Amino acid sequence: MLDDVAQLLGAEGPFVSELNQFSVRSQQQTMATAVSAAIQKKQDLIVEAGTGTGKTFAYLVPAILSGRKVVISTGTKNLQDQLFHRDIPLVRRALPVSTSCALLKGRSNYLCLHRLEQQLVNRDKLEPSMIPILHGIKDWSRQTVSGDVAEYTRLPEGDRFWPSVTSTTDNCLGSDCEFYQKCHVMASRREAQAADVVVINHHLLLSDMALLEEGFGELLPAADVYIIDEAHQLAETASQFFGVGMSTQQFVELAHDTLQAYIHDINESHELEPLCDSLIKSARDLRLCFGKQLRRAAWREIKHDKVIQKYIQNLRVSLEQFGAFIAPLAERAETLASCHDRYIVLKAKLAQLTQEVVPGYIHWFEVHYRSLTIHMTPLQIAPAFQEKKTEKSGTWVFTSATLMVDGQFDYFAQSLGLTDYRDLAL
Repeated sequence: MLDDVAQLLGAEGPFVSELNQFSVRSQQQTMATAVSAAIQKKQDLIVEAGTGTGKTFAYLVPAILSGRKVVISTGTKNLQDQLFHRDIPLVRRALPVSTSCALLKGRSNYLCLHRLEQQLVNRDKLEPSMIPILHGIKDWSRQTVSGDVAEYTRLPEGDRFWPSVTSTTDNCLGSDCEFYQKCHVMASRREAQAADVVVINHHLLLSDMALLEEGFGELLPAADVYIIDEAHQLAETASQFFGVGMSTQQFVELAHDTLQAYIHDINESHELEPLCDSLIKSARDLRLCFGKQLRRAAWREIKHDKVIQKYIQNLRVSLEQFGAFIAPLAERAETLASCHDRYIVLKAKLAQLTQEVVPGYIHWFEVHYRSLTIHMTPLQIAPAFQEKKTEKSGTWVFTSATLMVDGQFDYFAQSLGLTDYRDLAL
């Protein structure tokens, strides 16, 4: 098979006739041969392939021909879409194999039917400008098969309305949801389980490795081969998932979701609304007290700031009052039980992230336009990454145009705890 892979990408191979602009590159053939050997020998491989090498085809051809279950992870959703919608179809057209492929994104990329229904029920509380947007999404919801928000081109993916009709790990009801059987997230995961090749991104890979969604079990199917494209981004992304983080926006969303659930499922009094308003105001006040300048800085720079500490305390008090009210309601509705669980998690994170620095972690904050995030990032992610990588077993191929430092792969390998691997520089 090793010679076959090189020949397929050679002057007599099918890509020359199938693709008008295909050019034979010896580096591409060398990389394809190395990836094929790594898959057969079940040995990890690190490849630095400079721009113009054609690394995408160099790993796709041996991966698809291997007949193994393959997960391919890219750096961004845009690259993920490009790989699935353009590159893989080209390779499948040229190769004489029948391979099923699936595209799998994080849950916030799929329309949530439960949250859409909530917005429709509470549409009178929306801003007038949001009503046409809501109805447009409702019409699209009847047509879409995948529920991928990228399909709906009338509203940009980054629009502030999307979080209202998509779910997160925090607010998903899981199997308790009335739309569980129709859930687009679950449908995409079932498709991924059945496919030969699954295309994901680093955030989803690391979310799965860190088991952030334990209620659903693992997000990804078990695979024989993991190909990590744009691998130079992996360590930094991993540090986010193996650390602890919290955003003021999570408190705002918790208050909104709880009030909607209460109105929909119980609606006995108006006592909850001022508590939710207070929680939202406290979270937003905390963000505002950090000023208008967008920045990242160490937590130690502000941990003794009396004004900031005052607003942190205000948020704690508002959260406690909110939690005391919803605790007895959690037994009366699944939606409110889910909100109460989120409250417990946020309360613990608020306590943890506003205390002193923990040894072995970088404690820092970031000021965004509408929110403040606080993080504790491990200084070393290699032990955690290796533990999770070992659980997944399989062959791992890491590739990017920029992996070497001073002509060596040591820095990249050490950052992920890789020890037994072959490397190749092209």
